[in-house]
Amino acid sequence: MDFFESLLEFKEPYNNNPKDYEKEYKERTKYLRSKENLEICKPFVTECQRLAEIAVKYTDQYQVLKNRLDKDVMSEKYSVGGEALYRGYYCPSPVIDIVVGGCSRGRLLSRITARSKPTFKYGFNVNNDLIAVDNLGYSYGTNAIVTEAIIRNGELERGIVYKKWNEERQVDRLSESAYCDGQIISFIDCSYMYFNNSVDLYNREDYVYSDKGLSTVHMYRFQASFGPILTHQEYRFMHDDEGYLSQYVIICHPEGSGRLKPYWDGQVYDVGIRRKG
Repeated sequence: MDFFESLLEFKEPYNNNPKDYEKEYKERTKYLRSKENLEICKPFVTECQRLAEIAVKYTDQYQVLKNRLDKDVMSEKYSVGGEALYRGYYCPSPVIDIVVGGCSRGRLLSRITARSKPTFKYGFNVNNDLIAVDNLGYSYGTNAIVTEAIIRNGELERGIVYKKWNEERQVDRLSESAYCDGQIISFIDCSYMYFNNSVDLYNREDYVYSDKGLSTVHMYRFQASFGPILTHQEYRFMHDDEGYLSQYVIICHPEGSGRLKPYWDGQVYDVGIRRKG
């Protein structure tokens, strides 16, 4: 099943009528290549180009960053689990493990033993800021194949992820987390393809707060090579009397592939994790 077909699975079943499925598929393909969709996706195309330019700047900087991190890391922590999340236990998104099933952050290990099989190693500087992440889950050892350097500039935090390919380190992924007075307001995570210098898969979350805490999250998923294609879903959160996130409703916006209404549009879900937003 390709990406177009998977989008059609979002809809209610087609009552096993292949003609209905084929018709919807053709209409969807035509729309994704239309001027209307291209115009909607234009800002995201620009964003992917911006991030690809950043990746180029860091392409040959792995050893430079590693030497700096080796000096700046003052303490380390390990975690187990969390493989499905960017950065595992310390994933910047405050809600991704709530709204996506099966995405656990894992847990921090109080100590490492011979039986421990950590998936992430985190390095902190003298101010206890997270500055380095080794994804040990790829290698199941201490020689991480995937390593992230975290660079801060004011309230913008940028993550540069390097992956080992044929004994060379290539930029594989980038992230940007923006904060306001220490509170996260947006998180971007994208995949970089070094062989053609492009960002293909781009994810962004924007966070809105009320006096009760986190109230709304806008999630965008953009893929350049299919269509291009954009989805935009809004998550509206409710809180209990103690200020914990209790429920959320999903609103699927009409732009891009959102013209296909998934069955979960308007559905209310309970928050299964005790967390204050």
